Amino acid sequence: MSKLKHHLIGISIYTGAVAFVDFVVNNKVEFRFFAITLLLELLVFYTFFAMLYFIFLKPKRNFIAAFSILAAGIGVSLCIFAWYFYLKNGSEILDSNNLPKTINLYIRFTLYALGCFYFERSLLNQRKNLLQEKNIILTEKKNIESENKILLLQDDKAALEIKLRQSDLNFLRAQINPHFLQNCLNFLYSDTRKTNPNAADAILLLSNIMRYSVADNSATGGMALLTDEITHVENVIQIHQLRFEKKLQIAFNKEGNYEHKQIAPMILLTLVENLIKYGDLNNSQDPAKIDCSINEKEKKVFFTTTNKKAYPTEIISTGLGLKNIRERLSLIWGDNFTLEKEETENYYTVKLCMPYIDI
Repeated sequence: MSKLKHHLIGISIYTGAVAFVDFVVNNKVEFRFFAITLLLELLVFYTFFAMLYFIFLKPKRNFIAAFSILAAGIGVSLCIFAWYFYLKNGSEILDSNNLPKTINLYIRFTLYALGCFYFERSLLNQRKNLLQEKNIILTEKKNIESENKILLLQDDKAALEIKLRQSDLNFLRAQINPHFLQNCLNFLYSDTRKTNPNAADAILLLSNIMRYSVADNSATGGMALLTDEITHVENVIQIHQLRFEKKLQIAFNKEGNYEHKQIAPMILLTLVENLIKYGDLNNSQDPAKIDCSINEKEKKVFFTTTNKKAYPTEIISTGLGLKNIRERLSLIWGDNFTLEKEETENYYTVKLCMPYIDI
């Protein structure tokens, strides 16, 4: 169900971007031709994606189903192509002007399907490896405790606990990161940068944030540079400023030296997203505030967000963002952090204090 949801989100984003360019920017496309073109693109994409799925991702390879889908998809798409060119020009596919357009569409969306397939396969392998790693560690820990080995050093037990916590943390991050969207963003950027630079800039910023969110930090024990996290906090704010024509009232204050320090990634980003989602950001006299400071004596980061509540609002907070933050920080730091929320009738404040690692 999760994969279907991701595909529907990707289709919605792609359809919206193409519709904006065709109807708003170019203002030349009839709706029926837009609908037929979109149908062709999706048909070609999912024909080749399904073929790859039945050959490489199914538990048992099914070449008959794969090539049956391929033949049926190509046949149906050629019929739709013939209908399209007949409606638009009264011509046939084999016309010298139509054949290159047909071939170009097949090549483009076959490559998109190939890229999406390999992205999903790498994600599937990553999750399988995480589950296997976690199961191995849990089995090893259970055997040690059941056999009650007297000669086992206390340091070895502590190291095993750390490995288990890291495995839990990696698996949790694999669940909450929006992997699928990354696959669509570069294409959307290249398609919109000439016609709508602001939208293209927002897509590029989002692509950078997504790349950061799914980065492999295993070499650094799951940690990321504090400077990178701050940069992407600023990117999130900039995306929303582009979305609302730079009218949002957000004050971001930074104090201290951020260089050569590592923290758990995506923590500060989540807090800023909550502020933007639920806050009233239109009052220049009372802007939302984000304060980040470094205490090098205690080796801790202090991060506070304060916003006036937006009224009326149809968005009801589920609290999942703060819950995920607590779970992740608990896996890393145990009780050595604080995350507090303060709520009044008109204001909402979140205060975070967490350690950092010097590098």
